[in-house]
Amino acid sequence: MNFLHLSRYFFYETLKLTTFRVFLFFIGFYVILFLFGVLPSSLQDHRGFVFTSVFLFSIVGTSGIIPETLQKGKIELFLSRPFSRSLLLAGAYVGISMVIVVLANIFFIALWMAHGLKAAEWNFLFVTHGIVLALAFAPI
Repeated sequence: MNFLHLSRYFFYETLKLTTFRVFLFFIGFYVILFLFGVLPSSLQDHRGFVFTSVFLFSIVGTSGIIPETLQKGKIELFLSRPFSRSLLLAGAYVGISMVIVVLANIFFIALWMAHGLKAAEWNFLFVTHGIVLALAFAPI
């Protein structure tokens, strides 16, 4: 196993968590509320809420991945391979960060598409907010 295999492993392990299924349901529910006019129609009104919700779901959803990996049994399985703990943690970091990038972009693209369909206004700059949010999450 090398760095890319570790990153892919942690990417899939993070996606298996129930927290991220709940988050995908939350995205769908939020977009439906937006489409039916329950929420304000301006994208600028949603930016702060979307940043906060993705950020909090990301922290809550990924907080247990590294401690779970370092438990007895799993860490021994990983360390039986010829790579160090630092490579293991770096692979986990990249894999988890990729999940956050994917989920943030799904949220922003879904909201952007819903706004474009509803208001016939396609602001392409709004889609880049998912990348900005992922970069904000990366140091954590």
